[in-house]
Amino acid sequence: MTNSLLWKIEKNNCRSQSFLFGTIHVYDSNVFRIPDMLYRLIDSVDIYLPETDNRRISYANMLNHITVDDPDYSLRDYFSAENYSKIFNFTEIDANILNRYKPFFVSSLILSNKDMPADSIDYELLDYALSASKTICELERFEEQINAINNIPYKEQAEIIEKAMLSLDTKNDFNRLMNNYKEQNLQALKDNLKEINPTEVFIDSVQKNRNINMSNKINSLLCMGHSLFAAVGAMHIPDTENVKGIVSILGDMGCKVEPIEFSFTY
Repeated sequence: MTNSLLWKIEKNNCRSQSFLFGTIHVYDSNVFRIPDMLYRLIDSVDIYLPETDNRRISYANMLNHITVDDPDYSLRDYFSAENYSKIFNFTEIDANILNRYKPFFVSSLILSNKDMPADSIDYELLDYALSASKTICELERFEEQINAINNIPYKEQAEIIEKAMLSLDTKNDFNRLMNNYKEQNLQALKDNLKEINPTEVFIDSVQKNRNINMSNKINSLLCMGHSLFAAVGAMHIPDTENVKGIVSILGDMGCKVEPIEFSFTY
């Protein structure tokens, strides 16, 4: 597949062009900046499609979905004493609260306490689309994203966190990820994913099924004649091992999907 994060989508019954863009959920604006070209493309369409619109989610509702309300459950049970101690030291929150977290969702706590940037391309583009008075249509509801993770057994969630967070130098790994992203190196991004050795359950739930569902939403809007700008995590765009990405799925649905050359600003 062409190394590109930006794709033009054309559908026979829609006179206007639509666009698909691969985002990264953690982003350092000191490394590179979003080019004006993306904002102009958002201006040109009717609908902006983020993966999800987190403005609609209260903190209490989010906490309810990412924690376990069961007195017999404890996060401590899914990690070695050494790794649990690392998590506790990274997060610096009360142990009674921490122990209610589902294993996968301690990732956000770890990142927030490891000097990671607070910026997000997703939020930047969504804010712009709102300021431009675009119609916002979520590709997924927050509950659907959470359910994709809930399909993964807690032990497998913990293994992913151990491989992706605890066994690596997070800051250096983040810098490598940033460089791969700004260079639009999709193969390197796929290799980053393979390093955590995701299970079949993870691949099916987090990638395969979501790629299909998001592609269906995009295609449905295109069939209605809408023009749109869809912003999804970059790893949903290319094909990976045994999983079709959104570009391929839209092609199977009769869309013409072509890469657009662009570069990030510095």
